Amino acid sequence: MLEALQPHLLPKVIPTPVGLLFSLLLIVLALVLMFAGRTVIKAVAFLTAGIAGALAGLVVGGSLLGVLGAIAGAIVGFLLLGFIGYSLIYLGVGLALGYFAFELAKSFTTSFTIEVVVGVIFFIIGVVLTNKILELVTAFLGGLLLYDALTYLSVPQPLALIASIILAVLGLFVQMRGKSRHRASTSVPQSV
Repeated sequence: MLEALQPHLLPKVIPTPVGLLFSLLLIVLALVLMFAGRTVIKAVAFLTAGIAGALAGLVVGGSLLGVLGAIAGAIVGFLLLGFIGYSLIYLGVGLALGYFAFELAKSFTTSFTIEVVVGVIFFIIGVVLTNKILELVTAFLGGLLLYDALTYLSVPQPLALIASIILAVLGLFVQMRGKSRHRASTSVPQSV
């Protein structure tokens, strides 16, 4: 059964130095996703979209109103597109979860229809439940990325699978503990 689990992100045709670098970066990304996924995903989505918005606002505001327009456009563009990017996390999580579920289903079936159905089901789950399961999704995606990187580096599949599962569960635990700690610190004590 484990022989059927083939890595999908890192084909063996990647040249060795490039593949090694890419797999090491993938391991770092996997660990960040597993242990700090909720925080990282939201910040990256906001900043990436915000920077694009700032650049667009800078150009449009500058061409219409000069230097002050450029500054105002950059600030408004950063905030507006940053919040839009932050809002699209739901779609992004759905797409990522659906894609990786589709790829994982390839390891267990040869039916393209079943693979697509599994991908679509996980896409819908990701979109609908993102806020509730973001820690789980990021830990799961981090585990899949780690498994792919380790098998590319010729770590035996059973060992790669066990390491990925253990680290993903530990990462989920760390994220959930951080979330409950955050809730406890922000709750208002009730007076008697």
